[in-house]
Amino acid sequence: TVLIIAIILILSFIIYITINQEHISFTLNGNNEINIYEGETYKELGFIAKDQDNNNLNDRVTIKSELNTNIVGNYVIEYSIETTFKTLVLTRKVNVLKDPLKNIEFTMNGNKVINIVLNEEYLDPLYTCINKDNNQDISSLVTVNNTVNNKQVGTYEIDYTLKIDNKEIKWYCINIFL
Repeated sequence: TVLIIAIILILSFIIYITINQEHISFTLNGNNEINIYEGETYKELGFIAKDQDNNNLNDRVTIKSELNTNIVGNYVIEYSIETTFKTLVLTRKVNVLKDPLKNIEFTMNGNKVINIVLNEEYLDPLYTCINKDNNQDISSLVTVNNTVNNKQVGTYEIDYTLKIDNKEIKWYCINIFL
């Protein structure tokens, strides 16, 4: 009976050590949900997997994903690490959103290079900005940055900016004064 008790104690100790050695800290870097626009490159934020002795176990992590940043949709990236007794799984949701500036058409009426005489009034050429997805005129959303000084000879650049959903696109018009 003493031998049986000794064997049970040794086995219990081995099981305790095995369970204790499999304590893993497993976390994702960054947010669990990310939004990007179609066509953009997804930048993996990474993860941290460590054992109780603070040893890096990242090389044991498996990543599964069908993420396609060229197709609008919701995707899940699955990170998993195997332990002796279980599999730990973390997920990150990646939402690929339609690029709001993908089908924008900006047209300047007139030339992109404009010559005027010193002290002559500068008249901004008209422009149109159309969302080709729905043929909506969104010219009123365009911001014009005009630094023209008609009293000083020089070259001036005017930019036209459209900003939608924290994305922006710029067009330029060069003005040369004589």
